[in-house]
Amino acid sequence: MPALQHVLLLALDTADWFGHDYVGTEHVLIALARDSAGGASRVLHRLTTHEAIVSRVSDLMGQAPVGPAPDDTAEAAHKRVALRFGPAAEVDPTFPPFTPRVLKVLEMTRDEASRRGDAEPSSEHLLVALVREGGGLATAALQQLNVTAGAVIAATEDHLSWKPLLDMVREAELPPLEGAG
Repeated sequence: MPALQHVLLLALDTADWFGHDYVGTEHVLIALARDSAGGASRVLHRLTTHEAIVSRVSDLMGQAPVGPAPDDTAEAAHKRVALRFGPAAEVDPTFPPFTPRVLKVLEMTRDEASRRGDAEPSSEHLLVALVREGGGLATAALQQLNVTAGAVIAATEDHLSWKPLLDMVREAELPPLEGAG
């Protein structure tokens, strides 16, 4: 499953975790922080914590999540989303639960990927689009955590500048170090 689709699946799952039948920017922000394999999660964790984001969003909504934190694996989230919203909702951005602001952020995400010359939008593009859009509970939560749009964009740009090198290292067939064992 492509990274962006996984984040949107986690956003639907997060909405369900809060007992909501829509996906707002707040759910997308929490999903970005939850996606431990995504670059946006690494960026966010340089600036704040997942727990702080959930706490601040909960305070802004005046509502805590329902039950324990969900399992973040794609398979578990996929099952929960299909049960709650139906199979059509799995990751279709035209599905009604996405708020107009989230749909705008998704459009901005594609623009951000295109601007950078990337073939596929990623979680990093989504995070930058979310803060550039500048509205909704996601932005309010980050502002209350003293995380500015500028800081997010700078941290994301820094992360993306290292990403090709890190990907090469991860994919390289490196021989074991002599004497290591």
